[in-house]
Amino acid sequence: MIKKLNKADQFGIFQKYSWDNNLSDFAEYNLIYGWNYSGKTILSRIFRCFELNEIHKDYLDGSFEIEDADGKKIDQNKLEQSPAIRVFNSDFIKENLKWDEDEEIEPIFMLGEENIELQANLKENKDMLESKSNEIAQITQTISEAKKSISQKLTQKAGDIRGLLNIHPYTKSHFERNIEAVKDNPQDFSLVPNDFQTNLQKVSSTEKKDTIQEISLTVNNLEDFSEPIEQLLSKTVVAQVLEKLKENKDLSDWVKRGIELHKEKTTCEFCGNELPSGLIENLNKHFSEDYESLIQESDKIINAIERNKISTSLPDEAKFYKELQQDYKTLKNSVEKEIKIYNQELDNLKTVLENKKSNAFNALTLSKPNSNHDKLNTEIEKINQIIQKHNRKSENYDGEKEEAVAKLCLHYASDFVIKEKYFEALQELTDKETELASRQSEQKGIEKDIIKIEAQLSETVKGAEKFNAYLKLYFGRADVVIKVTPENKFKLYRSEIEAKNLSEGEKTAIAFSYFTAKLDDKDTSLNDTVVFIDDPISSLDSNHLFNTYSFIKTKLDNCKQIFISTHNFEFLNLIKDWFKDVQNPEKNKNNPKWSCYLIERIPNNTGNFSSQLGPLPEQIFKFKSEYHFLFSIIYQFYSAPEKNFKDLYNLPNLVRRYLEAFLGFKIPKSAGLNKKLPALVDNEVHRERVWKFINQYSHNSSLPRSLNFPEFDECAKVIEIVVDAVKSKDPEHFDILVEETNGKN
Repeated sequence: MIKKLNKADQFGIFQKYSWDNNLSDFAEYNLIYGWNYSGKTILSRIFRCFELNEIHKDYLDGSFEIEDADGKKIDQNKLEQSPAIRVFNSDFIKENLKWDEDEEIEPIFMLGEENIELQANLKENKDMLESKSNEIAQITQTISEAKKSISQKLTQKAGDIRGLLNIHPYTKSHFERNIEAVKDNPQDFSLVPNDFQTNLQKVSSTEKKDTIQEISLTVNNLEDFSEPIEQLLSKTVVAQVLEKLKENKDLSDWVKRGIELHKEKTTCEFCGNELPSGLIENLNKHFSEDYESLIQESDKIINAIERNKISTSLPDEAKFYKELQQDYKTLKNSVEKEIKIYNQELDNLKTVLENKKSNAFNALTLSKPNSNHDKLNTEIEKINQIIQKHNRKSENYDGEKEEAVAKLCLHYASDFVIKEKYFEALQELTDKETELASRQSEQKGIEKDIIKIEAQLSETVKGAEKFNAYLKLYFGRADVVIKVTPENKFKLYRSEIEAKNLSEGEKTAIAFSYFTAKLDDKDTSLNDTVVFIDDPISSLDSNHLFNTYSFIKTKLDNCKQIFISTHNFEFLNLIKDWFKDVQNPEKNKNNPKWSCYLIERIPNNTGNFSSQLGPLPEQIFKFKSEYHFLFSIIYQFYSAPEKNFKDLYNLPNLVRRYLEAFLGFKIPKSAGLNKKLPALVDNEVHRERVWKFINQYSHNSSLPRSLNFPEFDECAKVIEIVVDAVKSKDPEHFDILVEETNGKN
């Protein structure tokens, strides 16, 4: 049995609903009372989701949970775990019965006359089918779990590869193709660590770099300068040496320049005085031709030294691919260091020559330079080799990257196949699928045998006879009947003519008869079935009310658990009396066989409505008529108005329904409530106030209604006007009502 509806959300008017722990659990017999739009049909749809094993199409995002007597909780994801449930509501009518003249009704198959041998064979085959189905279910689950596990591993690994190698798209399908490629010899595609890292570096490179110009430089041997410098240093200039100029190089240079500026001049360009006789001649003797030759030769070698100095700027290491940067950086640092040494040696030679120019009249010696040209040339060649490797990569960038990606994908595939024992798992899966196919073949053979036996036991005509018997119970005569078509379908007839233009009451009666007949079909065991009947007399007139009640009580008393919802007070009382006869819960509170509930449409904080199940109010138990019930609630508020009055929200609707009943009896003519109201409320202002209250605030199915809730003072005033008016117009009637409701005059 179903114990309670634990929760429901986003399912029609059921929003964030949860079971009130103070509410009694569902019993074997359950009665649910509520007005229209209160949520009765939505509640039945929750039950029907369990019947059909699918979520209602209008509430695909809905969630709900029931709990059975054993404490087992079943939600929208476990519909198949619920007990057998059959629901009669508007959805059942719409799906099972077509009212167009060309439509036919699906037949009901009833078991025919008992045939012991056939029944025994049928039971044996059904037991075999159940056993085989259990085997198939177990194998299917094993296959499903294996496939799911393999698929998840493939998808996960493909996602890892996609992220590691930054390749898009790369899905499970791509990975499976790589696995197929390594299938025969997976070890052959596994990369050693160095190759793996090299390829990974190629793939991880984020951009294609520009090519780099090679270093065009040949470093000469410094010893090539030694011989001419030694020869020059050994030379001495023979001339008339002026000691002062010999000792002061700066002065000597200045004088030499002055001689050039004073050629063929007799006065000093500096001071303007007349030049002393013989001065220029004596100075020229100091700077002889040998001296000039030595200076020129020294300058020539110095210029050659300057030209041999290395000023090459090596490329920045950031211009190289990452895997080349470290080797290049090491070589670059070494070359720059050796260039500095090489240039320093040249500067030393230059210094020696500059010194010789200042000591032209003396012989000097040379310390041979330490030439590192071989090392420099070798390392520059190594740098050029790295540049060449870099340039080749740039030129073949896309191809190398694709090749590296391909190698790594195959490496990962190989690793996956070996570690996960992939092909062994596939073989196990294939073996299970072969086993499943064999079991399914056996199952089909058993099903064919069952169909063959059932064909002998089934009689469509008996289904029609059962249907017609129920229709006759409803209508009291064989007015509308069901006939079996040649195609073994049902079709409606009235007096031998296809039934057309059926009234809503007839449609309801036919639908409920069909529903009840289907509870007797071969697929249903009523003793094991939970039945939910939603408002079975919503479209029936009072003539059919007792028929419906008797029909339900007679035919459904043996079901495992029954739920009946209604908005009709008279029908409520009939069902209530039936349930009371079953067992009085007051006499056995620990194990009541029946429970009654009120379902209400309650406004929430968001301005919308939500259904709520609660206990059936005491007044409904107490009174047999809705009229008494309505008056008792109104009079209770009239006698002691409270802001927390539990029925405050429903007062406008309660007052309207009460006035319709009161004035309908007092003024028995076909006029609307607004036209009858003056007969009760004389004061025009009061009458308009009452009319606005019951007309505006009783239509509670719309959102504006919840946003314009009547103030408490307005409720109190309108109730006072109505109650005082009834008391004034019909005091005897009023006094009896008060006495009946245990109120005080």
